[in-house]
Amino acid sequence: MRHIRSLMADLGPNTKWTETVRDVQHIINTSAYARSGLTPFDVLFPSADPPQSLMTPQGLTAFRRSVEVSRAMQEAALGEGEEVTAQLEPDSYVLLERIGRVDKLQQKLRGPMLLVDPAEHPNTLTIRDLNMKKEMVVHAERLRKFLTQAPRHEVEAMAACEGEYYEVDSIVDHRVEIVRRHPVLKVRLHWRGYEAAEDTWQPFDSEIDELEALDTYQERMGVKDIFDEFRVW
Repeated sequence: MRHIRSLMADLGPNTKWTETVRDVQHIINTSAYARSGLTPFDVLFPSADPPQSLMTPQGLTAFRRSVEVSRAMQEAALGEGEEVTAQLEPDSYVLLERIGRVDKLQQKLRGPMLLVDPAEHPNTLTIRDLNMKKEMVVHAERLRKFLTQAPRHEVEAMAACEGEYYEVDSIVDHRVEIVRRHPVLKVRLHWRGYEAAEDTWQPFDSEIDELEALDTYQERMGVKDIFDEFRVW
């Protein structure tokens, strides 16, 4: 979603998001993940010299087979209606269900992630993102047991190949730009888990208008009138 917004901002306000999908697919499929050193293309079409991080005794073929087996186990469990939230134990792997509306290019479940331990409040658990190494407390109802027979290093590689996701942490600034002779209100978004240098400027639209972060920013800065001027939906 971050790449789509960036391309739409570059191409102008009249651009449809569907026009950027092909370019975004290329960006994602050719970008290597830090943990595995692989791009999605590398996983699907492995080269003769895979990264050292995946040079296990079983090799890349075994890794890909583990991914396929794990996905099949998840689908089978969900298809049979099993209670996959039962018997969640520390040091096991889980999938996290997203809150609210899911974007077209996002999966409903994130992960796998590591279940660390029970949190302070009842029915809450601490989990760790295997990519960012960041811990968060979530309600147990949002977790699904990740069924796999793969060893830890392969589960971490699966998480790295799962794809990046971006959540708005806060809005830190706004400005008005002239794009094709028309004023366009843009906001600077800070993405949860990323550095300030990775903040991006995005055009103010109906999706950003739904963010709780925008309500917080308007109240803190006293700029609701400015945003009202650009609400055309």
